[in-house]
Amino acid sequence: MLHPIYAALLRRPDLAADHLLAYADLLQLQTQALREALIGRSLAWLVILGCGALASIFAGTALMLTLLLDRYHPVLVLLPGALALLALGAALLENRRRPWQAYAQLRAQIDADLAALRSLNSP
Repeated sequence: MLHPIYAALLRRPDLAADHLLAYADLLQLQTQALREALIGRSLAWLVILGCGALASIFAGTALMLTLLLDRYHPVLVLLPGALALLALGAALLENRRRPWQAYAQLRAQIDADLAALRSLNSP
Protein backbone atom coordinates (compact mmCIF):
# COMPACT_ATOMS: atom_id res chain seq x y z
CA MET A 1 0.00 0.00 0.00
CA LEU A 2 1.35 3.40 -1.01
CA HIS A 3 1.53 6.32 1.34
CA PRO A 4 -1.23 8.86 0.53
CA ILE A 5 1.31 11.51 -0.45
CA TYR A 6 3.06 9.21 -2.92
CA ALA A 7 -0.27 8.08 -4.35
CA ALA A 8 -1.33 11.71 -4.84
CA LEU A 9 2.01 12.55 -6.45
CA LEU A 10 1.73 9.63 -8.84
CA ARG A 11 -1.84 10.52 -9.80
CA ARG A 12 -1.37 14.29 -10.00
CA PRO A 13 2.28 15.42 -10.28
CA ASP A 14 1.08 18.85 -11.34
CA LEU A 15 -0.20 19.46 -7.80
CA ALA A 16 3.33 19.23 -6.40
CA ALA A 17 4.62 21.58 -9.08
CA ASP A 18 1.81 24.06 -8.39
CA HIS A 19 2.54 23.84 -4.67
CA LEU A 20 6.24 24.54 -5.21
CA LEU A 21 5.41 27.45 -7.54
CA ALA A 22 3.11 28.88 -4.88
CA TYR A 23 5.97 28.64 -2.37
CA ALA A 24 8.26 30.44 -4.83
CA ASP A 25 5.67 33.21 -5.33
CA LEU A 26 5.21 33.59 -1.57
CA LEU A 27 8.98 33.73 -1.07
CA GLN A 28 9.28 36.38 -3.78
CA LEU A 29 6.51 38.50 -2.23
CA GLN A 30 8.03 38.22 1.23
CA THR A 31 11.49 39.14 -0.10
CA GLN A 32 10.06 42.16 -1.94
CA ALA A 33 8.34 43.31 1.26
CA LEU A 34 11.58 42.92 3.20
CA ARG A 35 13.53 44.85 0.57
CA GLU A 36 11.04 47.72 0.62
CA ALA A 37 11.11 47.81 4.41
CA LEU A 38 14.91 47.92 4.46
CA ILE A 39 14.99 50.71 1.88
CA GLY A 40 12.49 52.69 3.95
CA ARG A 41 14.50 52.05 7.08
CA SER A 42 17.71 53.18 5.39
CA LEU A 43 16.07 56.38 4.17
CA ALA A 44 14.67 57.06 7.63
CA TRP A 45 18.11 56.64 9.19
CA LEU A 46 19.58 58.93 6.55
CA VAL A 47 17.04 61.61 7.48
CA ILE A 48 17.61 61.04 11.21
CA LEU A 49 21.38 61.29 11.00
CA GLY A 50 21.43 64.14 8.47
CA CYS A 51 18.89 66.30 10.28
CA GLY A 52 20.44 65.52 13.65
CA ALA A 53 23.90 66.54 12.42
CA LEU A 54 22.59 69.72 10.80
CA ALA A 55 20.58 70.60 13.91
CA SER A 56 23.70 70.20 16.05
CA ILE A 57 25.81 72.30 13.70
CA PHE A 58 23.20 75.06 13.43
CA ALA A 59 22.57 75.05 17.19
CA GLY A 60 26.29 75.45 17.85
CA THR A 61 26.53 78.22 15.28
CA ALA A 62 23.49 79.95 16.79
CA LEU A 63 25.00 79.75 20.25
CA MET A 64 28.30 81.19 19.05
CA LEU A 65 26.58 84.02 17.17
CA THR A 66 24.38 84.85 20.14
CA LEU A 67 27.36 85.00 22.49
CA LEU A 68 29.55 86.88 20.01
CA LEU A 69 27.04 89.52 18.94
CA ASP A 70 25.12 89.85 22.24
CA ARG A 71 21.92 89.74 20.20
CA TYR A 72 19.30 87.06 19.88
CA HIS A 73 17.16 86.32 16.86
CA PRO A 74 14.36 83.67 16.79
CA VAL A 75 15.67 82.19 13.54
CA LEU A 76 18.73 81.04 15.43
CA VAL A 77 16.47 78.73 17.45
CA LEU A 78 13.80 77.93 14.86
CA LEU A 79 16.09 76.38 12.24
CA PRO A 80 17.87 73.90 14.53
CA GLY A 81 14.59 73.24 16.31
CA ALA A 82 12.80 72.41 13.05
CA LEU A 83 15.61 70.08 12.02
CA ALA A 84 15.57 68.40 15.43
CA LEU A 85 11.79 67.91 15.18
CA LEU A 86 12.18 66.43 11.71
CA ALA A 87 14.83 64.02 13.00
CA LEU A 88 12.59 63.09 15.94
CA GLY A 89 9.62 62.48 13.65
CA ALA A 90 11.69 60.27 11.37
CA ALA A 91 12.98 58.36 14.41
CA LEU A 92 9.44 57.77 15.65
CA LEU A 93 8.29 56.55 12.23
CA GLU A 94 11.34 54.31 11.87
CA ASN A 95 10.76 52.84 15.31
CA ARG A 96 7.31 51.63 14.23
CA ARG A 97 8.69 49.54 11.35
CA ARG A 98 9.26 45.82 11.90
CA PRO A 99 10.94 44.45 8.74
CA TRP A 100 12.36 41.40 10.48
CA GLN A 101 8.93 39.74 10.58
CA ALA A 102 8.89 39.58 6.78
CA TYR A 103 9.02 35.80 6.44
CA ALA A 104 6.31 35.09 9.02
CA GLN A 105 3.74 34.14 6.35
CA LEU A 106 6.16 31.73 4.70
CA ARG A 107 6.96 30.12 8.05
CA ALA A 108 3.25 29.83 8.88
CA GLN A 109 2.56 28.18 5.51
CA ILE A 110 5.38 25.68 5.98
CA ASP A 111 4.14 24.89 9.49
CA ALA A 112 0.61 24.36 8.16
CA ASP A 113 1.88 22.02 5.44
CA LEU A 114 3.97 20.06 7.94
CA ALA A 115 0.95 19.73 10.24
CA ALA A 116 -1.10 18.43 7.32
CA LEU A 117 1.62 15.88 6.49
CA ARG A 118 1.82 14.75 10.11
CA SER A 119 -1.94 14.28 10.22
CA LEU A 120 -1.67 11.92 7.22
CA ASN A 121 0.82 9.73 9.10
CA SER A 122 -1.26 9.44 12.28
CA PRO A 123 -3.86 6.67 12.31
